[in-house]
Amino acid sequence: MAQRPAAASPLELTRRSFKAAGSGDYELMMSFDGRDSVLDMAAWGLGVHSGQARIRTFFESWIDAFTEFEMDLEEARDLGDGVVFPVAMQTARDERRHGSLQLRHAAIIVWERGVAIRMTNYRDIDAARALAEQIAKAVT
Repeated sequence: MAQRPAAASPLELTRRSFKAAGSGDYELMMSFDGRDSVLDMAAWGLGVHSGQARIRTFFESWIDAFTEFEMDLEEARDLGDGVVFPVAMQTARDERRHGSLQLRHAAIIVWERGVAIRMTNYRDIDAARALAEQIAKAVT
């Protein structure tokens, strides 16, 4: 009898979700979120988006504003208890406006049963890292 493959770890799910974000495949991107997931972009002044439909709308508006978009995961740290701290670089270009954008940011993602239930993005990577370290101490 064949064994069922082990579920992916929160760290592996984080890696896959960032790769999906860089792919432009919205169905794949949304496969990591649940019906009640929350994307918190408040630190960027971009609001809090609750539920798959609103999260998808946010990502479509953001990514589709550019003619080229890439998301590269620079690091990811498993903090335990389903919490992951990733740092990523977004590189985007809009040939229509002859502009480009490069954003380095951090997040704290909480995974539960294979679903990202809360993703909070931060502009200040050092402050986010300090918060992530506090969370890691609290869960160990």
